[in-house]
Amino acid sequence: KKTYPLVKTSTYNKMKEVPKMTLMISTAFGIACSTIFFLFGHIDLNMKYLLTVIILDYLTGLCRAILKKKLNSSVGLKGIFKKFCYFVIVAVAVILGNILDVGNSIRNLTIYSLIFNELISILENCSQLGIKLPDIIISSLAIFNEKNNKIIQKMRQRDYLNFMQNIRQYR
Repeated sequence: KKTYPLVKTSTYNKMKEVPKMTLMISTAFGIACSTIFFLFGHIDLNMKYLLTVIILDYLTGLCRAILKKKLNSSVGLKGIFKKFCYFVIVAVAVILGNILDVGNSIRNLTIYSLIFNELISILENCSQLGIKLPDIIISSLAIFNEKNNKIIQKMRQRDYLNFMQNIRQYR
């Protein structure tokens, strides 16, 4: 059993050898968490909602494919790649927000748009399974879409002004 350097491991500040595997796992976990926070910003309720609707959309799509007897591994893999690309888009939005110095506004709007798309897809999957959609859900999505469009318009105006100010600063 290989061990690595002596480190302080308790409240009593006693030195203890740490197994190499433990040290490697801790380091890998730290690097993974740092990368996630760097790419996606803080993991707030918006990101949790996005992750939730992505999983629900994939599962409802899988159920639909099974029940319609159209299960295809290449279509499923394409869906997984699509979901992965959603997170790439969020990472790009975080980077753009940082470059343009507009905070999380671009990130949040991007997440809202992706959530909206996923919600529509979930409802399409459910309706194709023969599930009658409640009117309140359809109405709520329409309101969400309308509010999202208004927010996007306001953010475009504000971000455009901030963008122009930033360009003037660098000239």
